[in-house]
Amino acid sequence: MYIFVFESLRHDDPKTGKKIHSFLESNEIPCEFHQYNSKEELYSFFELVKVKLSTEDIQPFIHFDCHGNSDGIGAVHLDKTEEFISWNDILDKFIEIYRASKKRLVINMSSCEGFNATKMVAKGKPCPYDHICGSFEKIGFEPSFQAFSKFYKAISEGMDIYDAGLLVHNDPELEQLNFISINSYTLFNNMIDNYKKEELSQEKLAARKAFLLQELKKTDPSPNKTQLEYLDSACSPEGQLEILDYYEQVFFS
Repeated sequence: MYIFVFESLRHDDPKTGKKIHSFLESNEIPCEFHQYNSKEELYSFFELVKVKLSTEDIQPFIHFDCHGNSDGIGAVHLDKTEEFISWNDILDKFIEIYRASKKRLVINMSSCEGFNATKMVAKGKPCPYDHICGSFEKIGFEPSFQAFSKFYKAISEGMDIYDAGLLVHNDPELEQLNFISINSYTLFNNMIDNYKKEELSQEKLAARKAFLLQELKKTDPSPNKTQLEYLDSACSPEGQLEILDYYEQVFFS
């Protein structure tokens, strides 16, 4: 385990990223600390992560201590203005790190609604993370520090990530956090199950086929037999399952 701590907090906020870094150092847990003040500065630190992971055999943990919401996280500029960074923006950078190093990240969000980082998924792209840990709730600084210090200490003592997350989740003193740890396999399977329930009805498939046919006719007013047969196949239950199998192969590639 090697933990990259990234902090971007307001002037009068408790500096819990620095505090978690000090905790890690005092427990001899390998780590490094970076304070970022803009999206571009964060991205420059990601380049350092990419190089380190490409040259060293370590399991990377990325820890964010920042403000956030369901759509992403913030960067606090030196002039105290703030910049928003969406999950999609971060996802692309994490995919670059994964492609360079072949190491999946453990992403830990010490931010409000940080567990929404699970939105960092994309069709037709590999998943760059192994686990995401955090909370759907608006969280306080001190409870978050207590949660992640307990989490990291448990892992450093040999507990696996899921059990360490469960340990924090079940701690009665931290129940307000609703701390969650989920791995990419569980996340993908949940997504697929939901997709099958919501999108594979005959009505939904017929609507999707009609839409795609309309789009096809914009570029080819008279689709040929092969195109129409492919459309029939792709918009059938069997065809959809084949597409989902393809996405699964890419997701875990």
